[in-house]
Amino acid sequence: MIRREHLDRKGALLFRLLGCRYGDHRDWAAIDAWADDIARELVA
Repeated sequence: MIRREHLDRKGALLFRLLGCRYGDHRDWAAIDAWADDIARELVA
């Protein structure tokens, strides 16, 4: 994950010009469902 404070001014400008976004964009619902599937398999 890249945060704004990781980049200097020029790096931040280039990052935005390239269309990148800051933050965590993982699909948490899908991750939770995947973990639930694993837990069910381990119990079985």
